[in-house]
Amino acid sequence: MAGDTTFQLPDGTARFHRSWLPAGPPRAAVAIIHGFGEHSERYTALTEALPLRGFAVHGFDLLGHGRSPGPRGHIDRWSDYRDGVSAFVDLVSGQWPKVPVFLFAHSMGGLIALEWLVCEAAADRSRVAGAVLSAPALIPLDVGRRWQLWMSRLLSRGWPRFSVDVPLGAVSSDPAVQAANREDPLSHRRASARWAQESLAAIARARAGAASVTLPLLIVHGEADPIVDIAGSRWLLDAVSSADRQLRTYPGAFHEVHNDQARELLVADVLAWLEAHL
Repeated sequence: MAGDTTFQLPDGTARFHRSWLPAGPPRAAVAIIHGFGEHSERYTALTEALPLRGFAVHGFDLLGHGRSPGPRGHIDRWSDYRDGVSAFVDLVSGQWPKVPVFLFAHSMGGLIALEWLVCEAAADRSRVAGAVLSAPALIPLDVGRRWQLWMSRLLSRGWPRFSVDVPLGAVSSDPAVQAANREDPLSHRRASARWAQESLAAIARARAGAASVTLPLLIVHGEADPIVDIAGSRWLLDAVSSADRQLRTYPGAFHEVHNDQARELLVADVLAWLEAHL
């Protein structure tokens, strides 16, 4: 059973929220944080399978994404994302106060979740029982794009909303998924100069504070990911202080393993991990 609502942040801005609920009382809740340029309705493999096993699944669209308001691909400050996650976790944990809440955060969403875990107060972090980070975006743009970084730094000061289309590789090795993603009216590839600078600063904070992360962690990554370097996930496995941490990689899978040929294997891995942490 799915349902759509919106929720408000303290600053008065709204975010789109969708839930996929089991037939009976949930055993746990899973909060999905999506990636750059996409939205919360692109996680069908998870939102179909998890409720059948008793998990309440919730997703929300980040500022400037999907059905939420805001210029596409622009933020004034990274805390616009962080505050959205805090309000979202409040919503989910408030709806299900007697069951554990887990995060499933993909790509930029993985960066947002990690930076949130690093920067939020311990009392806020304690609302989350564990996290699955899918292809977390932890490695900045390569050396060949340094001129773009220089330009974004310059423009961020005087023209922060200047935006361009970001050329990205295929998110999936499945041609049908590639076609659907290109035609999806809720997806975009715009990125502003301010967004680029705020993202790089968030990567630096997340990497600098990764050792403070102690909650159970499952990292998943496609070995053929053309968008986010898998080296970032391998680095993160060693950087966090979590005693309970795992890295699962998928040969031949692209950026969105949950939308790739290995989707059933990923769902099985996520379910097994969740079951083990109830």
